[in-house]
Amino acid sequence: MKTSIYLFALSSLTTLSLFSQSTNPSPYCAAGYDDGFMAVDHHISNVSIGSLNNNSGSTQYTGQHYVYYNNIAAPTLSKGNTYTLSVSHDGGTSIHFLAAYIDFNNDGDFNDAGERVLQKTINDANQIPNPAIVSVTIPANASTGNTRMRVMVFEDDEYTWAENNTNATSCTADASGFLDWGETEDYTINISGTATGINELTHHTTTIKVYPNPVVNHLTVESTDQQIIHKLIILNINGQIVQELNTDTSIISIDFSSLPDGLYTVEVLSQQSISRLKISK
Repeated sequence: MKTSIYLFALSSLTTLSLFSQSTNPSPYCAAGYDDGFMAVDHHISNVSIGSLNNNSGSTQYTGQHYVYYNNIAAPTLSKGNTYTLSVSHDGGTSIHFLAAYIDFNNDGDFNDAGERVLQKTINDANQIPNPAIVSVTIPANASTGNTRMRVMVFEDDEYTWAENNTNATSCTADASGFLDWGETEDYTINISGTATGINELTHHTTTIKVYPNPVVNHLTVESTDQQIIHKLIILNINGQIVQELNTDTSIISIDFSSLPDGLYTVEVLSQQSISRLKISK
């Protein structure tokens, strides 16, 4: 009887471990934050690339604001293909860096040439784009199999890197301890050894349609070849985000009734493209 209870408990523990994310970055470097003398909630709210589309919430992860989502299915990214990486965040005006890294040679760090695949700083603009979007091409010489992707958003507490246009770091430990304010999310991605021949940034770019245009009360956004739309963003003429939706469907109806008359840009992010369409109201 005791043996059965022990086996049941062990089985339950194993099951829990399979479905729980981790706060241990090993074998990669530490990437946590200590909040210093005050809490500033800079956080990542969504990361998408390939089949990965993770909504991680509107607050920082607990503790040192680091999490490894090892419980999420790894997207398969093929060598030679280009994919859209999108990172949404809290949009705080004091964010200094947003960066993403992929360990292409699977050597346990993000220090090799080309492994920083996204970097936005306050030197690029007065405010970090939200979401920050970049195309990522998987190198032909990348290691095949599972490897790590790291996404970070943080404020440079000493205001030195940002002012001097220094590159972001994939590790947050420094001489004085940790950077104070930010969040880091790690993911597993799977690199396939054979290119599929599909360029996911440009393929299907003509399959999104919006109607009616001009819009009155409701706008319909439709993927005519049934590609799943993961994110939809409405920007006004000044480039400000007025609506942002995370979705999992091929057709969406958006309420425009409360928006003022004017020109808008609709950004549609699917697994295989980014489409930008102009509409008026």
